[in-house]
Amino acid sequence: MSSLKERPYTADDLTDLNKAALSDIIRNQIAKWPESSFNPSKITKAQLIDGILTNGFSINVETLSIQSQDSPSAHPNIPESDRDSAHPESPPPPQFRSLDLLIEDLRVQPANTFIQTILLESAGDSELGEWLIDGSALLQALQSFPSALDGPVKLASEDPSDPAWKRYFVKISGPEKLKDASTTPAQLKITGGSRLRIFVERSEGQIGKAVKKASIETALFMAATSLAEAEKMVKLVAKFGEG
Repeated sequence: MSSLKERPYTADDLTDLNKAALSDIIRNQIAKWPESSFNPSKITKAQLIDGILTNGFSINVETLSIQSQDSPSAHPNIPESDRDSAHPESPPPPQFRSLDLLIEDLRVQPANTFIQTILLESAGDSELGEWLIDGSALLQALQSFPSALDGPVKLASEDPSDPAWKRYFVKISGPEKLKDASTTPAQLKITGGSRLRIFVERSEGQIGKAVKKASIETALFMAATSLAEAEKMVKLVAKFGEG
């Protein structure tokens, strides 16, 4: 039996917490969660609180005492403007999450599709269960695959509101390496759990544009030459007809 003094959570302990904090409480005592799986993106804040209160989730009394001592009411003689400096908060540790990338490479036909799992630091969470990742970190992870994405390329993700549409977030047309590029926007939103569908398409580089321009000019020249030759032939036929 644990030697730590614990007591069940109360509604007052939980009311002011956001979904991310409530989800952390459940993850730390996941054995008490009644369901076989836990996906906070599909659970409301009220349901999280109810689940904590009705399933025996508990808090360490010593931890609660330390939190109470750090509250403004525990330091009435310290000016409010100085209370933060009296108890400086240490930055929260980085939170890494597993992300499944469903990649569809449209540069070849038929398209090459594969799944790759990566570990990325979460750049923030929302009340809706969405989380953010740094776009540059995603590009570096893509370059760590056995078959890195080289050459002129552009990447798009599936629009979360309508899967029939794409949102392009990076395009490389010149000599720039994908791992050195930046995305637009800088942070990408992950919805619906831990999966992100990415479309890889060929981006026309400067050389490709030059070749395409030269091909068009050649085709126009040949067409003009053929027209001129045809006109000469018509005149020649007409001349022999007169004779």
